[in-house]
Amino acid sequence: RVPADLKITEVLSSVFMVDQSIITGESEPVIKYYIDPLTIDPRKTLSMSEKYDTLFCGTTVVRGKCLAVVESTGESTALGQIRSSLTSGVPKDASKEDAEKDEKAKGILDGFDVGLRELTPLQLKLEEFGDFMSKIVLTCCVIIWGLNIGKFQTHGSFLDGALYYFK
Repeated sequence: RVPADLKITEVLSSVFMVDQSIITGESEPVIKYYIDPLTIDPRKTLSMSEKYDTLFCGTTVVRGKCLAVVESTGESTALGQIRSSLTSGVPKDASKEDAEKDEKAKGILDGFDVGLRELTPLQLKLEEFGDFMSKIVLTCCVIIWGLNIGKFQTHGSFLDGALYYFK
């Protein structure tokens, strides 16, 4: 088990693999390797799954050996930041303006303990799928209601029939 966030300085085996599913949700172990810091573009922000030279706290080494330098511990690790964001609703590295927006959103939502957090890719896909399904259901309802316009008169008045089929 990896005790802290580490930066690989040298891989001592032919293959070095880590199960980082606790952090990234990947189902398969990931091959990790040393990357020369001079070749990395400092302007590019990498996701956790793209950091092939970083070992995250709480992950498990599946195969191989390496030398690494401690990058962060405790609440500063990736796992610590995830924990902080889940308990406080505001990521530790969020700005003061983000925290104020989060508090305003909590006030708007009338006491619901919901924060403005970055959604995971799975949550984004579920949101998109939910929106898509609600549009399909609404379209089906409108089509069925429209197909029954001719039957509205059989329930008394046109308005009574429209309300009957609206239910």
